[in-house]
Amino acid sequence: MNSDISKKLRILNEIGKELTNCETWNELIRAALKQVRENLDSQVSSIFLLDKNKILTREGIDGIDFENKPIPQDWFPEEKYKPGESFSGKAVPEIGSNDKFGSPYYSNDLKREKMKNEEEYSTILGKLKSGISVPLNGFYQTFGTIEVLNKNGDGSFTDEDIYCLTLISNLVANHISNIRRNHRKKVYNELTEHLFKIESGSDDFNFKKISSYLAENLIAPTTPYKICIIRKVNKQGDFEELVKEATDDINWKHRNPDPIKKDGVNHVSEVYREKEPFYCEDLEGKMTENPDKFYNGVWIKENNLKSIAILPLLAMGGAVGTITVYTGYNHKFLEGNKQFLNNVAYILASIVAITKYKKELMEEKHKLFAVSQQVGHDSMMQDFLHRYKNELIDFSVILSQLSGQSNKSNKFKEQMIYERKQWIEHRVEEIKQEFQGNGQELNLLNINQKVQEITKLFLSDEPDIALEASYNPDIPEIEVKSSEIEAMIYNLINNAIIAVNNAKPKQKRLTIATNLVTISRIDYIEILVQDNGNGIPNEISDQVFKKGFSTRQEQGGTGRGLFIAKDVIDNYGGKISFESKVGQGTMFKVHIPYRQYVP
Repeated sequence: MNSDISKKLRILNEIGKELTNCETWNELIRAALKQVRENLDSQVSSIFLLDKNKILTREGIDGIDFENKPIPQDWFPEEKYKPGESFSGKAVPEIGSNDKFGSPYYSNDLKREKMKNEEEYSTILGKLKSGISVPLNGFYQTFGTIEVLNKNGDGSFTDEDIYCLTLISNLVANHISNIRRNHRKKVYNELTEHLFKIESGSDDFNFKKISSYLAENLIAPTTPYKICIIRKVNKQGDFEELVKEATDDINWKHRNPDPIKKDGVNHVSEVYREKEPFYCEDLEGKMTENPDKFYNGVWIKENNLKSIAILPLLAMGGAVGTITVYTGYNHKFLEGNKQFLNNVAYILASIVAITKYKKELMEEKHKLFAVSQQVGHDSMMQDFLHRYKNELIDFSVILSQLSGQSNKSNKFKEQMIYERKQWIEHRVEEIKQEFQGNGQELNLLNINQKVQEITKLFLSDEPDIALEASYNPDIPEIEVKSSEIEAMIYNLINNAIIAVNNAKPKQKRLTIATNLVTISRIDYIEILVQDNGNGIPNEISDQVFKKGFSTRQEQGGTGRGLFIAKDVIDNYGGKISFESKVGQGTMFKVHIPYRQYVP
């Protein structure tokens, strides 16, 4: 092999290795520009990438000025070019061109090129003579350029220099593509990890937080999208905005954030009904044809948005929401783009489905528990009456014998009273054990963990409720019948969320706290659940814990939730109370003794 060619191959190999070691975008650009300057012996080198408006924006510069001082990165920060514009943009196909990929462009007489920013460059470099601009061609299209200016020495670039820079640009383009692919992988992995954690029950779950993470990453510098809006189907079946993210230049002023009706004529509603994604590469043309199909058309025009994709979040046989992304130029949604968007939509929809399924499962579990507990109490009472009715009848006869009219001796009466007293004590203890035991074994329960689990499950479907939580880390595990305590916590949080949703305050709030308190020398675990709902009127405050009493009978309230909660706490020797102000909200406090205590 020719020694000169062999040397160049070794140089390219070394450049490739150095670029491979770069983990971040900035590291890659710095390393690439350094290698370009050294190997082409140029005064300055720059990398320009197409931004989200399809404008070439300088992402990095490496060089020296006319005084042999380094050119700072923040020099001339507003330097930008349209594709095809000036010398720097000549290597990129112009907008509207059928060409996907650019070609190298060079000149050894830049004075004849009439460069857009000739004055700025001439001032800092001292001269402006020669240059090469080569495209960064990715797998599907050109996404930027590498540019060198002013060859040192004789000041002229050769065909060999153009060839060398083109080879280096291919290496750089490949690594930029890898960074973009790795970013997509990272998003996949993060969402998938949440999905697995939710399935296993180990995730600190917040659906709005996960959606925000996805939206932020869909408008990251490595993507073509300027805006991401994630909507979720609300209880009325309409599409409610959950999160929105955008680049800094987007103005939200004239945009309507109201829910989109499921039976509307716009594209979001159609995506929901047809369960198929919608892609539009020419928003301006489509909006001219049929403006009613696009929600917030005025806002779209004001922000000069050019393309849109709307994807359904498909789960359980239907759509549970949508993802919408916009671009600032006529973007071609290639197969790779579509696959990425479809995949993240599928994972997000799976998260919604699993969470909803788990919540419904818990609701059914607690409904079943509430009913079975009440049925259990009723059937136990019937069984008690059946088993003891003969003894009660006999007891009634004995009492009549012990009356003042009886001719029995005092000694006989005293003996009968003693025997009946023993019978009563024995039966009372038997009833206590039966009603408190009811077939369940005691087990250790972490109150903090259980309260957090139930709270997260509820709030995963209530993104507009602000949670203020405080959990005392010193709370010990206690030995209880966990299903009973779980049902009590569930009922309190469920009631609080219903209260704030019915009241619809400007800012819905739920406060949850746990603590350790000592009352009358007995140590208790305190659970506090507070809402800012409508509050409980004084005239019904004494009926709150009564069996069958409910202010929500039309909404399906059974009047058993708080009755059962109080019954459970009473059985543990605990206390449950509430404070409420009409129009401001209600606070329930539960005190559970460290050990079951029957006064």
